[in-house]
This record gives sequence, C-alpha cells and structure tokens, in this order.
Amino acid sequence: MNSANSSQWDSRDEMAQELVTALVSNFREQDIDSRHIGLMIDMDDDSIGGFGFSDTDSGNVHWFINDFDAYEAIESLWEQMQRSWDSALFIADLETAQFNIDFLTKEDMLSWRDSEDDYEGVLAHYKEREHQLAVGGFCGGRV
Repeated sequence: MNSANSSQWDSRDEMAQELVTALVSNFREQDIDSRHIGLMIDMDDDSIGGFGFSDTDSGNVHWFINDFDAYEAIESLWEQMQRSWDSALFIADLETAQFNIDFLTKEDMLSWRDSEDDYEGVLAHYKEREHQLAVGGFCGGRV
C-alpha cells in the first residue's frame, strides 16, 4: 500500500485505509496514551483473532479489537485479497499519523512465532519491526 501516488490506489488500498481508520479509532476509545501501536491479526475460515501492543511511559499495554466495524473491515480486506494471508501485523505512529501493514503467511512467521498464542514471539517481532519502520520510514500511508 503506497499512498504516494493516489491514482494507483485500488479497492484494496481503500479497504486497508478503512481498516486502519477503524483500528486507530478502536484503540483511541480504549483511552491508552501511546505514540506507537501495533496489532497482530490472525485469520482463518472460522474466526478472526487479534491482540495489540502499545508503547506507553509505563511499558507495553495490551489492547484488543472490541469494535464490530474493525472486524468487518478486516474480513472485507482478507476476502478482497483472496485470503492470501494468514496474519497481518499493523503498526502505527499516532504522532505522525503514519502506518504500515505486513501481510504474512504462516511460513513468513516460522522463524519468530511458535503458535498463534505466542505472545512473546509476536511482541519481540513487533518491537523489531517498529524500530525498523521508525528508522527506515513507514510505507503504508497516513491515518
């Protein structure tokens, strides 16, 4: 997803933007003060799962998707992308309003994630990816 040239945007980009808007709104409703947030979203035919991370002054604060619009946006994007991914790692910098979404298959995650319940593996990858994006720049667009 690249918002640099909006004439190249397609329906997937629009759906991703809707997803980002829903996720950020859902996060802000939870009243957590954080600049950087992340969310690992897991998909399969029967369910949508997700757990979030946020870096606050007191450390990482866990958050969840609790908004129907966010779940609907996730499922719509997954269907539009022909179910080509198993998980998505969403990371946003709320101060600069930039975001990134990495769409991942199970094979992509083998080196750092033992199972869907591997919170520590995902947290470590989130922190590494967040640092990479902070240094190299977010490429997904703006919230």
